[in-house]
Amino acid sequence: MKRLFTICLVLLLCASAYGTPVGRSNTASSIADVQTDTTALIQLAADQLAQINNAGNAFYVDSSATGSGTGTSWTNATITIDLGIGKCAADNGDVLLVAPGHAETFTTADAADADKAGLIILGLGVGENRPTLTYTANGELVIGADDFEIHGFNFIAGNAVVHAIDVEAGFENFVINNCRFWTTTVGTDEFIDCIDIAAGCDNGRITNNRVEMGAASAVSFVTNVGADYTEIADNTIDGDFSTACIVDVTTASIWLNIHDNLLVNGT
Repeated sequence: MKRLFTICLVLLLCASAYGTPVGRSNTASSIADVQTDTTALIQLAADQLAQINNAGNAFYVDSSATGSGTGTSWTNATITIDLGIGKCAADNGDVLLVAPGHAETFTTADAADADKAGLIILGLGVGENRPTLTYTANGELVIGADDFEIHGFNFIAGNAVVHAIDVEAGFENFVINNCRFWTTTVGTDEFIDCIDIAAGCDNGRITNNRVEMGAASAVSFVTNVGADYTEIADNTIDGDFSTACIVDVTTASIWLNIHDNLLVNGT
């Protein structure tokens, strides 16, 4: 049952992109209604999830929150993702909900360390109102535990950044879904590799993402350094990468499943 609610929660994010056509005069209000309704439904699903026996807890992140910072409600949300992760328990099925409009700057390696196994981080909002993480040169989001998922974020390179997401060696079963990776218009502001997958990070899934990188520093969208059973699917990848959109560093990787991506590499 817990898994069913988790799956419904994720599908709800994708489902919000579809609906009955509306006239142009009603478009702005309709988008606002969809965003409000989607956030409310996700909140309801998270509340129901928390009531299931042995189910995980829901915690909250909002950079504009001014409450106690316990992470137990929107009013008392933590103001950073890393603080929110710290509230979660490993292998408990916890869900971290990040508010629409949340804004955070990553300035250090391990600026956010997803080191709790079984954690799902959901970014709420639509388009540019989704949670936005802006990186300086040393910023990095690290996946440091098994069975981790992240959905619905904007990742922005504000400098020449080594990685947006670093999957550390040996941690398996990760999902990176429905995110956007892009850059400012300043010179060398690029993610050199948007996602770096270390050896032993098997059974990863990178799906439904949008990538826009220039020619200044970008090497690849995904660099796989020896992980097996990786699926990279349904992504739109547009850049001028010095190596390729997707790079498999070693021929030792097996059962790579790369399909249904739109790949554009060049000016």
